[in-house]
Amino acid sequence: SRLLNRVSIAVVQSFYDYTIRWSESSGPLQRTSLQVFGVFVDARADFLKRGILVDELIERMSMHLARSSRNDDIDDWEGAYFSLVCLEKLAVPFNAILAKQSDVWMEIVKSLRHPHPWVKQVSS
Repeated sequence: SRLLNRVSIAVVQSFYDYTIRWSESSGPLQRTSLQVFGVFVDARADFLKRGILVDELIERMSMHLARSSRNDDIDDWEGAYFSLVCLEKLAVPFNAILAKQSDVWMEIVKSLRHPHPWVKQVSS
């Protein structure tokens, strides 16, 4: 996260664009992107405040949680877990925006039923 604090907005935008592309793939690259989104929230909340990036990120996490709740595969717990961790990190600097997203909260509540204990824990 220190690296993101030291680079220009143009470089951060480039990293963010790559992360979005990774999130649109499947498997390990998608799970990695969910973790990297959390790093962006920790390190560059100022970057996420630009435009509608926060809203798009919240929507992306919500869509991933919705997919995970339909699947309920215990072997596919990491995506749900890292989405929830990212949402938890977003709650600190963007509480007002996140509070208005009722569909996200519904997905978080659904995550309480997930078979993996880490997903249950982070969604509680």
